[in-house]
Amino acid sequence: MRSSVLLARTELPAAPARTNARLAPALHAALAAAGLAASVAAVIGVARAVRIDPTAAHRIRVGGHTLSYPAINAAAALVLVVALVGAIALARMSRTSWRCLRDHRRFAAHMARARVSDRTVTIAGESVPVRCFASDRAEAFCAGLLRPQIYLSTRTLTALTQSELTAVVAHERRHQMAHDPLRSLLGRLLARGLFFLPALGRLQHAAELRAEIDADALALRASDGRGQPLAAAILSMSSGQGRDGFGISPERLDHLLGQPGATPLPLGLIGLALITVTAMVAVLWQALRVATISATFSLPLVSRQPCVLALAALPALLGLIAMTLRPGRHHATDTAYGSSRSRSA
Repeated sequence: MRSSVLLARTELPAAPARTNARLAPALHAALAAAGLAASVAAVIGVARAVRIDPTAAHRIRVGGHTLSYPAINAAAALVLVVALVGAIALARMSRTSWRCLRDHRRFAAHMARARVSDRTVTIAGESVPVRCFASDRAEAFCAGLLRPQIYLSTRTLTALTQSELTAVVAHERRHQMAHDPLRSLLGRLLARGLFFLPALGRLQHAAELRAEIDADALALRASDGRGQPLAAAILSMSSGQGRDGFGISPERLDHLLGQPGATPLPLGLIGLALITVTAMVAVLWQALRVATISATFSLPLVSRQPCVLALAALPALLGLIAMTLRPGRHHATDTAYGSSRSRSA
């Protein structure tokens, strides 16, 4: 269950974020949208630049067999490079999305088996439903993509006082109202897929920090402005967790103490991302006008004789079968900026 829990838990690791949390979500969304649009445009542009012209394609003879490969100009070569980057990014996002959905189904099935009862917690006059599940560890988190729910372990119900429980549920209620599990998942998918924009990882970390600070703010309001219940709940839930325990980032701690601060944006990475996206768009805008790729219906460097094609495809087919049968690594959306597993408080 280590990777499954990631789909719904919105807490951050203890490592501090080095970006301005308030501006990070908008910057992340803008850069991700630009990078994704450039990737899709590059792949579509290459497909449109290809024309079937057997007379223009290049051919060579190797061992008595005629092999063909496309004829491309310099502009098409540039577009191909951009398209390759875009195709890799789209493939990474597709692969990770499939794994996330698979793990989400497993997680939902696990929680259904562990679920023992439902109850409500009153927050500022509102009755908030929560789902209780059997566990000897103190855990609380918001789970679910389209319809997020608040989950509390049976250990949490016995370990926390009523005021602490109210603060914890208020914290998770904020995540539920903002659909933070889905937003976090999409942000991590984009950061992982668009690998050529390293700023996205840092910005996503800061966006999640912003979500935690907003959730803490609601918990404080539910506690009449007192930070002690939430702080006590965090301490109680983190004790005894060992190496799998979680921490609280310095930024969250500052906000709980009434001393909010801001850290500088990673201007270098953001500038690099802007240059990268601008270069991709410029290449597509100019090169696609004159890019030409002439090819035959035959695959590149493949003989037109069926027996040779079959012999060449056999090793690839055996390799694909071996990869399919090999047990997959259960890591789903573990990202470069921290573990995907965490606990909420």
